[in-house]
Amino acid sequence: MSLRVGWNLGSTAEDECQEVVMQDPPCWTATSAVLKAGRGLSSWLFNNLSPPSSPLVSSFFCKDAFTPRQISNPSYLPQPAASHTSYPPPTPSFIGILPQELLEEIFCEYLHGATTSSPSPGNVLRGSLRRIVTCVGAKTTPFTLGHVCSRWRAITTSCPPLWSKLCAFGAEPSDIPLFERWLSMSLHCPLDLTIAQRRGPDTGTVDTTTYQLLCIALQNSDRWQSVSLRLDQDLEPLFTTLVPLSRLRRFRLDLDNWTPEGYHAISQILLSSPNIEAAAWGNACWIPRFGSCTMGTTLRSIKLGQVNTQDLCALLALTPLLQSLVCDFVEVPYPNPPLSSPPSGPIDLLHLSSISLVHYDDPSPLFNSLHLPALSSLALGAGLGSAAAGGAGWASLNALVQRSDCCISSLSWSHDRLAEDALVHSFTQASTTVFLYLRHLNIGSPVSRKFIEALNTPIETNPPIFPDLQSLELRDCNVDYDILRVMLISRLSLQKVDIKIRDDNGAVEWVSLGRSQGRSEIGPLRR
Repeated sequence: MSLRVGWNLGSTAEDECQEVVMQDPPCWTATSAVLKAGRGLSSWLFNNLSPPSSPLVSSFFCKDAFTPRQISNPSYLPQPAASHTSYPPPTPSFIGILPQELLEEIFCEYLHGATTSSPSPGNVLRGSLRRIVTCVGAKTTPFTLGHVCSRWRAITTSCPPLWSKLCAFGAEPSDIPLFERWLSMSLHCPLDLTIAQRRGPDTGTVDTTTYQLLCIALQNSDRWQSVSLRLDQDLEPLFTTLVPLSRLRRFRLDLDNWTPEGYHAISQILLSSPNIEAAAWGNACWIPRFGSCTMGTTLRSIKLGQVNTQDLCALLALTPLLQSLVCDFVEVPYPNPPLSSPPSGPIDLLHLSSISLVHYDDPSPLFNSLHLPALSSLALGAGLGSAAAGGAGWASLNALVQRSDCCISSLSWSHDRLAEDALVHSFTQASTTVFLYLRHLNIGSPVSRKFIEALNTPIETNPPIFPDLQSLELRDCNVDYDILRVMLISRLSLQKVDIKIRDDNGAVEWVSLGRSQGRSEIGPLRR
């Protein structure tokens, strides 16, 4: 006896079906997207407990799909191969009797939460389902999750929030129907949308596939809650008629080769949305010409690619509620840098608590232009300015802290070109002023014995640097274990330590420290 089986339940194509002889059934393997979806959620939900006991569902959680089934004549079926990992027999499980509302929440968390990207190696998704997903790197989709069993299919098709996140990454013409179907399943839910155009040779022609996807997405622009666009110049004219979006809260723009006028236009429109909270520009950024004093006043978070200090200060002056600022590269428009302090006085940002500067010419003009009483987290790359005069960066940072009366409790530092002697000297000088209340330190630059000994300064001879330090992360440390152990034991305030040790031969090991109830526990070294 044979049976014609459709492997893709959503397709009517002839090549999606094949004859299956029941006397010699196929064995489900880890390459099956549907099997992966069911087993993946089961493992995530039950934390490696027994799979569900439903006869319909349990077959999808085993290496051999037919093994758990009760049949009248088991001699027809071969025994599982010895190489297969056997699972314990199905035990009574509550997954089959959970209310639909609870299962909907579980599915949404599994597809949209922190576990979206499965730790399992490989991506079993194929074809359009690999390019139209919930997010880049996703290992499953609502479609494949809905094919595990009839009840899961009913839940996925009747739960619009499950379809509210949609990413089109390098789409092809055959992906357009799937994109439309996905959007239709979300009904009236707010959308988290990502469209990344496929990179290819510059032919001067319009990418018609991405153009069609954008036209479909723009028909639902009133539902955009979060949007990320990575587009080339050929699609710039499509956004000339875009209007402010009432639901929009977050956006990210990566616009290659766009004209300044087009870049300004789309940025202004998105920033004019009344509820906008987070804005990100992934490449060289032309700060929009603000046509309204209310534009951007609701922003809480800003991420910028390349921007000059004058434009950045102009933007910050219009964002009184800003809480987080990240800049990839801040350039000073030499030979005419801005004044050390603006004529109207420092820009007062009462809520800005976190600043991250990856690369910059000189932070002094920016630091001298701000008043930040809430600043608590600082991330600095490339030292304190490669083009600045010696000590100018530290002086401006010290002045900022004194002027703002803020307490920096977290510092991330990475600068490969700065000599360790200069690093130790700078931190020693700043430990009693800028970093008096420092509790969390992350050093990405190479350090060795000098830095560890500076942290181990006896309190009887000199106040130790960072006296209240609670957590320490060193990403590249070349030091003997004995020196390191002395430092860890002498600093009783340290509660968490994560240190990457590199010996003279280049071998890398990790050492960790945990403390509980006043006891020190130095974890074993691990490679």
